[in-house]
Amino acid sequence: MTRVIRFVVFVVVAVVAIVYGYREGQRRAPERSHAPESPAVTMRPLRGWNVHDDPSGFVVQVPRRWRVARNGQSGRVDVIGPRGHSVVIWPAFIPQRFEADAAPAVLRSFTAKILPGIEWGDVRVKGPTARAEARPGKLAAVAAMTWAESPMGTAAYVYVAAAPASAFQEEQESFAHIIETFHIAGTRVDTKAVAATRFERWEDPREHAFSLEVPAGWKVEGGLVRIASMDARPALEMVSPDGEIRVTAGDSEIPTFAEPSTALQTAGFAPGSWYSPSEGVKMMVRRYATGMEFAREYGLSRTAAGCSNVNFTEKRDRPEVSGYLDDARARLEGGAAMRLSAGEVAFTCAKAGRPHAGSCFAGTLRTEAPGGAAMWRVEMLYGCLAPSERLGEAQAALERAMATFAYSPEWSGKQQKVTAETSQIISETHKRLSHSSRPGGADEIARRRSNATLDLQESIGAARGLQVKVESGSIYYWIDDRGDIVGTRKDTKPNVDLGALIRLP
Repeated sequence: MTRVIRFVVFVVVAVVAIVYGYREGQRRAPERSHAPESPAVTMRPLRGWNVHDDPSGFVVQVPRRWRVARNGQSGRVDVIGPRGHSVVIWPAFIPQRFEADAAPAVLRSFTAKILPGIEWGDVRVKGPTARAEARPGKLAAVAAMTWAESPMGTAAYVYVAAAPASAFQEEQESFAHIIETFHIAGTRVDTKAVAATRFERWEDPREHAFSLEVPAGWKVEGGLVRIASMDARPALEMVSPDGEIRVTAGDSEIPTFAEPSTALQTAGFAPGSWYSPSEGVKMMVRRYATGMEFAREYGLSRTAAGCSNVNFTEKRDRPEVSGYLDDARARLEGGAAMRLSAGEVAFTCAKAGRPHAGSCFAGTLRTEAPGGAAMWRVEMLYGCLAPSERLGEAQAALERAMATFAYSPEWSGKQQKVTAETSQIISETHKRLSHSSRPGGADEIARRRSNATLDLQESIGAARGLQVKVESGSIYYWIDDRGDIVGTRKDTKPNVDLGALIRLP
């Protein structure tokens, strides 16, 4: 909880810094009489303005006839006026330290996405704030970025205000008020109901293979489903007493997959067909899907079943989970190359005429044999769906299930050695998952982080402003003066000749 409070504080500081930076840059604008502390929470809307309370978790005041649009994948918020006026507010989270010399290159990468084709002047950096103005033209614009560090990484806010050059000056106060009133509201949950939830231990009734804690009084169905001697899948569903909340873990209907190959194609096994490498084992031929890709697919088809108007508000990879499991699996015997990809999504939808929200987390494990043949399976799968105001209860049940899931040592002892060792690794991974940021919208800090999850594929070298592409697989990347790139899993520079690559959205 202390860590969460610290993160909230530095995000609030970041927002205040944005407003301060904007006002400092607009020297011709008159000063307001109110102080900037806690600006949006108590500020009344101006005459002719509306309060936009977005269901994804933010509030902003906007002039009438202006519209607000949010990109659920990146977290970008666009406030658009009827005459070509606009304000873009883009929260970003960088899971590493952010050096001031990287600010100009990072700000330029954002402005290129927001206003492509606009030429910008020099970026001025003062403390944790960077600012630039568009060069004279038909469109006038100002861009700024502010950031604040925490033990988890760097939170940044980027904003760009733009209007036709002839109207920009008269709209400065409107731009400032929009930025000043933007704040994170968070998902509204019944904290008393969450705190009052009691949990009890539930054990697999079929083979006593695993156990976990579930809310007392909830209906729980499922257990271990054995498809073949070496194919046993845990799966369960728990539903609140009133039937409004559903939490799932695993799915016995998801098969093991074989990756398409020339050999399979020649033998007549095209994608979508079933392939049996040995008696009692059936695999579906299918292209490998990352954890985030599978979470999105499963969330849409299963977790959000019965919903309409499904809208994904978050999509992100979870490299810290993947990295831990990959390192642990490297200790296993067998010679096969194993790689796990973890990811999660969150969504909103409508069900029975009420707004609902949910999330889905998936971890897909790809195994490549020495001969090159590859197979993959869904190693971890969790999901939840609830009325929006009760999402906190669903998330509490989901987190408790993830944290307390454990295979029985007695059951594991009956399996092969690798199976037993893998089971222990998975149990440890579930515990780790519960201690990192929550998937979905119940925890607003998780939402802000996931909104700002930056793609590993595109990075920028702070010192030279060189934009490069890197392969996924590492958590941190470094570049030297010759352009050579090194990837690491720890936030420690491999040698003094390397500079950090900043990951971009």
